[in-house]
Formats: sequence, C-alpha cells, structure tokens
Amino acid sequence: MWKKLFLPTLLPLIFFTFSYAQSIKLQDYKPKNQDEVAIIQVLKTYLEGWQNRDKQKILTCCSDNIELMDYRGKYLTKKQLTETNVDDWDRQQWFGLYDPKIMIDGNKASVNIGVARGKSYIELTLQMLRENQQWLILKQQYHF
Repeated sequence: MWKKLFLPTLLPLIFFTFSYAQSIKLQDYKPKNQDEVAIIQVLKTYLEGWQNRDKQKILTCCSDNIELMDYRGKYLTKKQLTETNVDDWDRQQWFGLYDPKIMIDGNKASVNIGVARGKSYIELTLQMLRENQQWLILKQQYHF
C-alpha cells in the first residue's frame, strides 16, 4: 500500500526540484574569466533594454551584422531593427535571463540562456563577436 502512495508523491517532488530549484539568475552567475565578465555585462545591458523596451539600449549590444530572430521566427537585420519598434520584434515582456552557458572560442562566443518572458520560459542562443575590444551580439535565435 505505501508503495502506491510513495511513488505519486515522489514524482512531483523530483519534477519541481529539476525544473525550478537549479536555475541561476544572470546577476548571480560567477564569470570564469575577463571575457565572461564582459559578456555578462553586455547581457545585463541587453536585458535592461528589453525590460524597458529601449530600442537604443538593445542596439548598442548588437553588431552591425546582427541577425535577430523575432517572435515569428523571422530574422531581422540592424537596418530593419532601426526602422521598427521593439514590439515588432517581441511582444512579450522580458523578466529575466537564467542559466547562462558561455562557450568562448577566440573572438567568438556562444551563449545559451533561458529567457523568462510573458508567461513563458524559452531557450535562446546568442552568437557573439568581439569587435574593437567589445563583445557584441551577432545573432539571436529562439528555440521554440
């Protein structure tokens, strides 16, 4: 009898632990080197731009060759980004960035990160490039 009650009680506990208890907020991430420190700063500025719907702040984090995936899965260039509004790129409010995984290879970096936005949590990959001693976002891709 106890086996019948134990398993249904244990499964939700395991799900909760793996789903929520392990997330690391961007601001709590401990960078491993100076490049990661610079990348994290760009990501904080990028998040702040999204939270405030501040197009200029978002664009300061982007390379001139940016390919930003919008909420429909369409890629936008920097020219298209300057000619449109933030709500045209993503209509949901960004609340936070979580669980950054940063892979650096010379002047290129790839960041896999979770975005809490609207009522959802979605994975995002940012390809970054060091240009003029500054890390900039080259490509943003959602994983729908």
